[in-house]
Amino acid sequence: MHVPTPIRLGSSEERSALFPIVGIGASAGGLEALEQLFAHVPPEPGVAFVVVSHLAPHLPSLMPELLAKQTALPVSAAEDGAPVEPDHVYVIPPNAALTLEHGALRLEARDDRTNLIDTFLRSLAEERGERAIGVILSGTGSDGSLGLKAIKEHGGVAMAQDLASAKYNTMPRTAIDAGQVDWILPVEAMPAKVMEYVARIQSTSARPADGAHEPTRAREHDVLMNQLCALIHRRTGRDFSRYKRSTMERRVQRRIHVLQQRSLEDYVDLLQNTPAEVDRLFQDLLISVTQFFRDPELFEALARDVLPRLLADRAPDDPVRVWVPGCATGEEAYSIAMLLAEAPQTAALGAKIFATDIDDEAL
Repeated sequence: MHVPTPIRLGSSEERSALFPIVGIGASAGGLEALEQLFAHVPPEPGVAFVVVSHLAPHLPSLMPELLAKQTALPVSAAEDGAPVEPDHVYVIPPNAALTLEHGALRLEARDDRTNLIDTFLRSLAEERGERAIGVILSGTGSDGSLGLKAIKEHGGVAMAQDLASAKYNTMPRTAIDAGQVDWILPVEAMPAKVMEYVARIQSTSARPADGAHEPTRAREHDVLMNQLCALIHRRTGRDFSRYKRSTMERRVQRRIHVLQQRSLEDYVDLLQNTPAEVDRLFQDLLISVTQFFRDPELFEALARDVLPRLLADRAPDDPVRVWVPGCATGEEAYSIAMLLAEAPQTAALGAKIFATDIDDEAL
């Protein structure tokens, strides 16, 4: 059996601080896919794997034992507070929700309303940034697509099992149709793609800076970024020249890694000759992570302090009007609508909510 070349990171401190983590979501039909995937993982990949599967909540899981038969890596059930280590596999236990916090696994009691895979992938995205790799395998439902969206937002990458080989393809199909997947692959090809991606980000971060040429290179970099913005403007009519530069850099670098471009200059050349890649970059720049009542404290303040003042002593012919700019897929607008619907004054006054965004697909 051919296995990909393991990634060699630097010192033990570097391995601890920088190693990537692969978050794998699976549901119905996922065990077979997981077994095939881990059969192709090399003995010392230099990354950690965390498996989040939909398990029967009150039955013991044999998944750690079954996966251990397919790989030389240590496989164990996730434990609360356990530090994540490279070259290990962690499997979510039954009746638990799993997150990653400061390099350690956190377990909480499972809530039937919680999307287990989305929850873990969101925490992975925030924790590891470009070193977060999300994988969606066989399963039913839509769990995982929002988690992949968060990973892409933070500069990581996402892959999904190809639909032909997935026993149940609803879960990977949902992620693919939502535009959240960088690579659609059979499971046996996924470890090699992980190794390839990790090797690239490690080599990029290991390049020494040349102080003598730093100002010149910075100017050249700015020129290339301006050219890139001009290409997007010409193609889409949208001006990103004043877009938050750190976000822009992160999204562009993500596309460079995904496409295995050697440099920003090569990537700009590719954009000039590939209109479809301009469209893909444009969509990456528009990625927005949103959810209902995303900032609970702010929504509590809105309901407690702001809305009562807005609604007090209003004339019946003076309805409340709300505008939500940059609404993405609308969760914030609907969250505000719920608060207004619950306010007793709204029934008499009425309310109108407008939500806008430049992302046609999100709308």
